[in-house]
Amino acid sequence: MAGISQGINLEALHIIKNYKKLKEEMEPNDIIDFLVQHGILDTDEDTYLLRQCRAKKCDFILRKLIRNPNLFSKFVECLNNTFKTLEAFHCFCSLPNDAVPETRIPSNEVQGK
Repeated sequence: MAGISQGINLEALHIIKNYKKLKEEMEPNDIIDFLVQHGILDTDEDTYLLRQCRAKKCDFILRKLIRNPNLFSKFVECLNNTFKTLEAFHCFCSLPNDAVPETRIPSNEVQGK
């Protein structure tokens, strides 16, 4: 991953390494509602996403979480505290429980190992 910034956090790397799987398994419409409700997406982004196909919605969500560690931390915290059992978030279950830079991703959860 030579092209990835040294400053990127481990959680974002986890999303990048599992991007295809997350994109295939996530239910973007339910996730978008959750993200708007918790202030992770604003109403302009929500309006934009309403007109997009499923693949573009998934890309938008995953890229936003990768680019902004503060939003990603809030997303993981909300998942862990609020919607653990919601089927739309099942694909994110392998994410670390604590969204802090010191979090280590278990090697058995990284694709290719």
